[in-house]
Amino acid sequence: MVRLPNWVGDVVMSEPALAALRAAFPHARIVGLAKPYLLGLAELLGCDLLEPSVGLLGDTLTYLAAGADCAVLFPNSVSSALPPFLASVPQRVGYATFGRRVLLTEPLAYPRDGKRRRPIPMPLYYLRLVRRLGAEPIRHHPRLKVTSNAAEAVNAYLNSRGFGSVPLVAFNPGASYGPSKLWLTGHFARLADIIVERLGYGVVLLCGPKERHLADDIFRQVRNKRSVLNTSSCVVDLAHLPALLSRCCALVTTDTGPRHIALAVSTPTVTLMGPNDPRYTAYRTPTPQVVIRRYELDCIGCQKKVCPRGSNECMRRISPEQVFDALRRLQRAKQQ
Repeated sequence: MVRLPNWVGDVVMSEPALAALRAAFPHARIVGLAKPYLLGLAELLGCDLLEPSVGLLGDTLTYLAAGADCAVLFPNSVSSALPPFLASVPQRVGYATFGRRVLLTEPLAYPRDGKRRRPIPMPLYYLRLVRRLGAEPIRHHPRLKVTSNAAEAVNAYLNSRGFGSVPLVAFNPGASYGPSKLWLTGHFARLADIIVERLGYGVVLLCGPKERHLADDIFRQVRNKRSVLNTSSCVVDLAHLPALLSRCCALVTTDTGPRHIALAVSTPTVTLMGPNDPRYTAYRTPTPQVVIRRYELDCIGCQKKVCPRGSNECMRRISPEQVFDALRRLQRAKQQ
C-alpha cells in the first residue's frame, strides 16, 4: 500500500515513484490510500485500487483488510505512519521525521547539508523511498494520461460555452497554501485582455471551490468578457482538470497543484513564484515552462503563508507584460 501525499501538486509529483514501483513489481497489487478529495486525480496514477484515507481507525482497518505486505509513506506525518504500525504491516518505508523512526522498519534520513535540510525536487524525494525497495526510476518527471471519457466531457463543456474551437490559455489564480502566493487579480485581468487583443486566444479562469471569488474578481475587471470563460459557476473537478489543461495552449499559474498537472499532460506553463523555494519543484521535464521570480528581493523564498511585511512585493512586482513575454517565448519554443 502507498499512502499518497495530501496536496494536489505533491500527488502529481509522486507519480514517477509509483511508475517505478509498477515497473519493479509488475505483478504486485498496488493500493493507493488518499484523502477523499484527491481520489479523482489519484485515479490517474496507475494504482490497482484506491481507498479513502479517513483517519487513524479507518486507515488501520484499511491496512488490515488489504493484508498489506508493505507500506510506503509519502507524507511525513506521524498520523500517516501510525495506521500501518498498528496494523503490523511487515515492511514500513518512510522518512524518519517527527519522531517516526520507531514506527518504521525502513526509516530514511532526510537529505541534509550538515545540520540543514537540503531541498530536493519532490519527485526525487519520493523516488528515494521506493528505491529502498529496489524500485529504480524510469523517469524523473510526472506523466498523467487523459482518459477518453474526461476528454469528451471537457470538449462537450467547452462547446456548450462557445469555446470549442478557440485556442485557450488557462489561468489558475488560487493557492490553498496561503495568500502570500497570490498574484493580483487586476494583473490577471490585464493579462487576459493582452492575450485576447494581441493573440486572439480565449482565456479560461480556473478555480477551486474556495477560490470562486478570485475568478469572479478577475472576470469583473476584464474588458473582453466574451473571450473569457469563468468556471466559477461550474468548478472543474480534479478528475477532469488534466483533460481541460491538455486542451489549452498554455497555463499561467501560481506555484500550486495545477502547475504540475499541466506539465504532466505536456501543457506549457508559466509559473509565478514568490515565497516558495523553487528547489522543491525544480525537476526536469520535457514540457516547456518558464518560472518568473523576483530574485532581487532580499526576502524572496521566505516560505511564509502570509507575507511578514504585509506587501506581497515578490508577487506584486511581476507585471502582466512580463508574463505575456514569457507566454510568447513558450509559444515560439513550441513552434520550433
